This record gives sequence, C-alpha cells and structure tokens, in this order.
Amino acid sequence: MKRLLSYIIPIRLKKYQSHINGLLEVNLTNGKLTLDSTVSNYSYGSLQKVLRRGLKEMGDLSQFKNILLLGLGGGSVIKTLRNELACQAEITAVDIDSAMLKIAEVDFQIGQYAEIKLKEADAAIFITETTEKYDLIIVDIFIGDTVPDVFTKPSFIHQLITHLTAHGHVLFNTMRNSMSPETFALIQESFRQDGMNVKVLERVEVTNNVLIAKR
Repeated sequence: MKRLLSYIIPIRLKKYQSHINGLLEVNLTNGKLTLDSTVSNYSYGSLQKVLRRGLKEMGDLSQFKNILLLGLGGGSVIKTLRNELACQAEITAVDIDSAMLKIAEVDFQIGQYAEIKLKEADAAIFITETTEKYDLIIVDIFIGDTVPDVFTKPSFIHQLITHLTAHGHVLFNTMRNSMSPETFALIQESFRQDGMNVKVLERVEVTNNVLIAKR
C-alpha cells in the first residue's frame, strides 16, 4: 500500500537530524527510496538523473581504475557507476557529515558494492592531503541546495587537477538557482587556466548545470 501511495505523495520512512545538513529524510517516492533535505533531493531522485547524464556524457568508463567522490549523499552515483555503466573502479567516497555516511550504509546498503572506501572528512582538506591520483573526480557537494564557497575557488579547482591521472576527468555538479552565473563562469575559467578542456551541460533535469573537465 505504501509503495502505491508513494506515486501520489512521498512517504517518509525515516528522519535524521544532521548537525551539518539539518533534517534529512529517507522517503519512498514513486516506489523508490530517496534521500531528501528540506530544500532538495540528495540521492536516488532527480540528483541521480543529473549525475547519470554527466557520466554518460564521458563515454566508456569501464577502463577507469580509481574514482574520488566528494560528497556521498546516499551513494546513488555509486549505484549508477556499478549497475548501469559497468565501472568497477575503486571508489573513495568522502563526506563531512557522519549522518550521510550512516544513511548510505544503513538505508541504502552502499556496502554491497566492492572496492568502496568511505571517509568522514572535509573534502577541502582531504584533497590537499591525499597523495592519490584519480581517473575521475566527482564534485557533488551541497549544503541544502548550495555549493559552499570554498569549493568554487580557483585554489580548490587547482587541487582537483593536481590529483588527476594523465587522462583524468572532473564532473562538477551545481544548481542553477543557488549559484550565480559569475561564480559558475569563474569555475570554468579556473579549469581552463590549468589547461583543462571544459564542457557544460545546461539545465540538466531543469535545475542543474553540470561541468565536465578533462585533460
């Protein structure tokens, strides 16, 4: 009955209080589990469609060996990589919010996938301390519907690029209503200044602009 009713109205199954993201809800929406905040979908709803579109734009991901995910949410992008895109790369997922990590493990069973490492850390600090290089870095960091300022700065973009392999990619997700055109243009220019080719997917699922940068 709940599953049928969820096609009419989302059904709240659980709620968590996060000291970073506020109220988080695990909902049954259109027959599927989603993770939502009070202002946006965090995983397994429209967000999964946004990231899926960006990943498919890159072509064959099956040869990727090492992926860094900055901003885990419920882990829907991992499901997309494993189940839809035949990507078996080792994935390191970083999230500052312990509640997010718990939800991903308990409610969305992210542990079912092999070669996944979860780290509770500030992404801005993690990227300066890791010595690894990655074939793909996914930046999907939001507080509510806003990308924190630190992740829009040229210094952060430069750190991303220094941790890419020779043919590495960056997928950077943003929301149109909360990021100014000037800030989005600055992010693009920061990648270009470091020698990256940049492609922008506009109005993905209406709400998002997705930037893809590659060497």
